[in-house]
Amino acid sequence: MRRAQIEAVRVASHLRGKGLGRQMFDDVEARARAAGCGLIQLSMNQSRIGSGRFYETIGFTPSDIGFKRYLD
Repeated sequence: MRRAQIEAVRVASHLRGKGLGRQMFDDVEARARAAGCGLIQLSMNQSRIGSGRFYETIGFTPSDIGFKRYLD
């Protein structure tokens, strides 16, 4: 299945709560569908709890746990 990948989404703090995030994700979904994607994957920092709640309100469900390792 073809997938759309989203990472590092940010809305400036003074613009939050104005519907911009929902507009961005509506656009993402339209583009993903047009590209033939059957799934949108979203990566986020687990410490951003408010973002996680927002993603759930627009239909995303928590799934995978990712890991990273910084190299010197």
